Amino acid sequence: MSKFWRQEDLWLKIVSLLVALVIWVYAASRTTPPPEVGWRMSVPLEVRGVPAGLSVTGLPPTIEVSLVAAPGQESQVKERVRAILSLSGLGPGRHRVAVRVPQPSGGRVVGVSPRWIEVELGRTGTRQERVAVELAGEPASGFRAGPPRVTPPEVRLRGLESLLARVAGARAKVEVGGAASEVRMTVVATPVDVEGKPVDVEVEPAEVEVLVPIDAAGPSEGASRSEGGEGRGKGGPESP
Repeated sequence: MSKFWRQEDLWLKIVSLLVALVIWVYAASRTTPPPEVGWRMSVPLEVRGVPAGLSVTGLPPTIEVSLVAAPGQESQVKERVRAILSLSGLGPGRHRVAVRVPQPSGGRVVGVSPRWIEVELGRTGTRQERVAVELAGEPASGFRAGPPRVTPPEVRLRGLESLLARVAGARAKVEVGGAASEVRMTVVATPVDVEGKPVDVEVEPAEVEVLVPIDAAGPSEGASRSEGGEGRGKGGPESP
């Protein structure tokens, strides 16, 4: 009889072990997270709460955000991602501000770059600036470029007073290389300092229309150019 019970105990132990194993496998399968896909995307930076009378510089146009989501949810999650920079309550000067990216429904944010941004707030000013045209290249042989006409001739600049003070002019560059007839282009008007480097201020309108007449050169001009090999380089319009 004792031998029978010992064998029965052994079978009970084996059955208990098998039941425990089945329960463990079932629980593990229930708690294992579903597979996820990850990606990185550029998100436009939303600037909020700029104090009245102040302007801000030093902002990147986009923020790199890394996300994960369940397969098939990527497109929905992408539409919900926002990158926000709040400047509420800040005064003039330099500030280090955190970029806030709320967790989108259906996905998770796992990385933000840059996480912090150095911005400068300052008093805002405006000024009018006449647009100067820089011609690049030389017209076709036997032709010359006439004085450019710009529409509108002036642009309105807006930005930090300290940056406006650095602006030496607004420049529009037009390519006339090889042209044998008038050149008409819509180009960006860029504020520049005395060294020709761009200055970070707003321009309104951002683009201007430039018309450059291209006329046949006179005999003396053609001979002079062919003999001397010299042409007009980059620079402003010639005197009429």
